[in-house]
Amino acid sequence: MEFRITSYDIKKAFDKIRKKILEWIMNYYGFHETLIKWINRIIEKIVQVICVDSDVTKEFEAETGVRQGWPLSLLLFELYFNPLLKYLGKEINGIIIEDVAVKLNSFVDDLTTHTETEDDFKVAVQSIDKYSNIFKLQLNRNKLKCYDWETK
Repeated sequence: MEFRITSYDIKKAFDKIRKKILEWIMNYYGFHETLIKWINRIIEKIVQVICVDSDVTKEFEAETGVRQGWPLSLLLFELYFNPLLKYLGKEINGIIIEDVAVKLNSFVDDLTTHTETEDDFKVAVQSIDKYSNIFKLQLNRNKLKCYDWETK
């Protein structure tokens, strides 16, 4: 393998955000306590219903997650996901292109890693699995894709 590009997808990413973990992350990054309180108030009472055909359930409060499609949700998910990106950036070597290490790309709940060795690939997978377990995120294994490239 010259290098491998691996694409990961987080399953139901916005639904899986744990509010206490998000609060911890905001404290870690030094968010002002008033801002943290405002965000917590905004996301604390998310009420949902489930509709199947024409049947609608009673309202229930979601214990995890943020509203999908809501402008602040994207920022909150990126904040929640950022510790993994920082950790991966330190742990993997990536591929070198014109003296620049290209390690990963991220767009919302999609993550792509770039590795040159099998060991680097394993470190990336183990790091993502570990983070996913700690932060209660789930990889969508059906969308996992690896592309091996060999140059001549």
